[in-house]
Amino acid sequence: MPTKLKIKMGHIEFEYEGDAVYDNEAVKDLFSHIESLTGAAPPGTFDALAPINELENGDGDGDVLAEIANLSAQTVSARLECKSARDLAVAAAAHLQLCQGRKSFTRKELLTDMQQDNGYYNQSMSWNLSSTLNRLVSGKILMTMTGDQMSLSANELARLKVKLAHS
Repeated sequence: MPTKLKIKMGHIEFEYEGDAVYDNEAVKDLFSHIESLTGAAPPGTFDALAPINELENGDGDGDVLAEIANLSAQTVSARLECKSARDLAVAAAAHLQLCQGRKSFTRKELLTDMQQDNGYYNQSMSWNLSSTLNRLVSGKILMTMTGDQMSLSANELARLKVKLAHS
C-alpha cells in the first residue's frame, strides 16, 4: 500500500507518494526537522502568498508588470492613497520593488524615494522613520534581510501589485 505525505507551510509545499512506510516516530522526526528549517529560514520564507487572479491591463494583453514599471513615485503614492508616513514608506517600497525592479533596498534608498513624493513627503517623516519602519516590520509589511537590506513581504508585494494594476 503506497504512503502519501503532504506538508504545506505558507506557499511552500512538499508532497511524497511511494512505498516507504512511516511509523509515528519517523513522522515526528520529519516534523522536527522541518521545524528546525523554519527557524533557520529568512523571515517571510513561509508566508502564504495572497491569492492573485490573472492580472490584465486595459488591453487584455496581461502585461501588467510593464505597465506598473512605468509609474513614477508620485503616481504610486497617489494610487495607494497615501495619508501618513506609514503609507508613504509602503508606497516608496512598492515603487522600488515593483517599478524599479529591485529585490531589496536600504533605509537610505527608501527615504530618498519617499522624498521624491513632493506632495506627500514632509520633513517630520524622516525624523520619525525609525518608528515607522519598526511598525512596518512588526506588522510583517516589511521584512528585514541581511545587513541593512529590507523588502516588502510576499503578501504585501502581491497585494500592492494588484492594487496598482487596478487603480
